[in-house]
Amino acid sequence: LVKESAAAADAETAATGESDQAMDHSNMDMDATSEQPMTQSDAYVCPMHPSIVSDEPGECPICGMDLVLMQKSDEAGIAGRAPVKLNNDQIQLINIRTETVRKEDIDLELRTVGVVEYNEEQIHSINPRINGWIEKLHVNKTGQYVSKGAPLFSLYSPSLYSAQKEYLLALSEYETAKNLSETSIPDKGEKLILEGRLKNAAELLEATKNRLQLWEVPEAEIQRLNTEKTPSKTITINSPYSGYVITKHIEEGMRINPGMTLMRIADLGTVWILADAYEYEIPFLEQGQKVSIYKHGTDSKEFTGTIDYIYPYMNEKTRTLKFRIVVDNSDSRFAPGNYVNVKISKSIGSQLVINETAVIDTGERRYVFIESEPGHFVPVLISLGPKAGDKFVVEHGLTAGQKVVTDGTFLLDSESQLRGKQAQSADSDGTQHNH
Repeated sequence: LVKESAAAADAETAATGESDQAMDHSNMDMDATSEQPMTQSDAYVCPMHPSIVSDEPGECPICGMDLVLMQKSDEAGIAGRAPVKLNNDQIQLINIRTETVRKEDIDLELRTVGVVEYNEEQIHSINPRINGWIEKLHVNKTGQYVSKGAPLFSLYSPSLYSAQKEYLLALSEYETAKNLSETSIPDKGEKLILEGRLKNAAELLEATKNRLQLWEVPEAEIQRLNTEKTPSKTITINSPYSGYVITKHIEEGMRINPGMTLMRIADLGTVWILADAYEYEIPFLEQGQKVSIYKHGTDSKEFTGTIDYIYPYMNEKTRTLKFRIVVDNSDSRFAPGNYVNVKISKSIGSQLVINETAVIDTGERRYVFIESEPGHFVPVLISLGPKAGDKFVVEHGLTAGQKVVTDGTFLLDSESQLRGKQAQSADSDGTQHNH
């Protein structure tokens, strides 16, 4: 019994010593951990499962891939993207190429399609000022060319016939009064009466003549009345304009009333070209600006026009702004309805530019990858101006001399996005998963 009690005491002593030693080792481990806090540069992550993060190298327990070191970057970068470090072999495998940001003299070129239209300022309506019937049409075809002063139609109008007779009566009274006033009359009182009669006759003649003129009776017809002294049953109405008949609403025998539109005549000496520009092209349009015009199928021949007007409203469906070009058409080379190509050139001087292949456009933001040091690629937000050929003008975000990636941007952006998600996952978890 004494021996057994002694053995039990020795075992308890040994156990107590081991326990104390274990506690001492535990305290030492805690102290060591508190003295050497783990940083992001010590983290290893699974490329396929970003939630698997460890403080030491190893394998992913899910897929078995080797964990890779999560690099800590000094650059702020872009939300959801992270800088990427690649060695020479990786750069060649992805086929990454860079280009230096530089300034160039930029000539902007806006190309669009226009439609030839009538010059609205040169469209004229033929409207009667008196009722009557069309006895004869001298211009009876749409599209027919009419010279100024050429006959359009012959009109029978009872009102116009009566006006001619009134004019002839006034003319007869004027001629009688004039002849009497020219005779030698010694009586002064009688002479004054004749002079008053002549004055009244002249005023009446002028009034009846004005009425004929207001009803658009040609001057030649009035001269015929003065000579022949007989009214005409029909009056020929002449065209007050030169141009092409674009609409015709009358026929022989038709009754017309004042204000009716009988014909519309368009002068094609100048035409309008209506073209559209997108929103980003609007700042480069100026009233009075010269433009180049090419007819479809004959691009080798260039014509010149002038921007006459920029419309103040947008097309809600196409998000374009219409502008108007005036073109000389004295040789009838443009016909309304023709489609033409329009080119507008404008120099904006020396600008910072990059190749269009360097730009990654998500729809919400635009950015590029710059090579801050060999093999180190950083995403940078940029603001772009107009496009000139295959280059974009850079307004903000880059400086001359920086190197931007122009080839391999898709794969580089994919890697940057993956690393960005890994970094976000590590920050959000706040704990490390040890394997």
